[in-house]
Amino acid sequence: MTVTTPHFEATPTSDPPATRRVVVLGLGRIGLQYAAAAASRDDVALAGLVDPRGPLRRFARGAGFAMPSSGSLERLLAKVPAVRVVLRSSSMPAIVEAAVRGHGICAITRAWGEATEGLEHIVALPSIPPRPVWLVAHPDVLEKPAVRLVADANANGFRDLRAARRG
Repeated sequence: MTVTTPHFEATPTSDPPATRRVVVLGLGRIGLQYAAAAASRDDVALAGLVDPRGPLRRFARGAGFAMPSSGSLERLLAKVPAVRVVLRSSSMPAIVEAAVRGHGICAITRAWGEATEGLEHIVALPSIPPRPVWLVAHPDVLEKPAVRLVADANANGFRDLRAARRG
């Protein structure tokens, strides 16, 4: 399975109970921020980085991430055998469900986290600016009742989320 979104995978190890060994999958802009966030925490030991793109792995090493890295999770696990994968998924609902059940850390939007019972906010990635959401459709299509219903529901949902964030 290809992991299309970077996320944490935390596993139990022989480390002290307060420390989780974490592997970051995917080293795009957000993956590097996850790695930095994990490395900055006292209760997390960053055990490795995985990305198939060699230049990104070299960039991460040059940026100070000295832990093992690899192009595949399997090769990384051969280098860092104390790390065991609990869940690999590109399904955000599956990742959130695993975190709610206590199987690790997940990276999701603040709105999703606040709306999900049982999650605890641990770190924010403040350098990701908010982006506008656009609904694009041909004007004739927007006049159809079913499309109008979905468009209005989406607009109202985002409006409610924005209002909830502003408090």
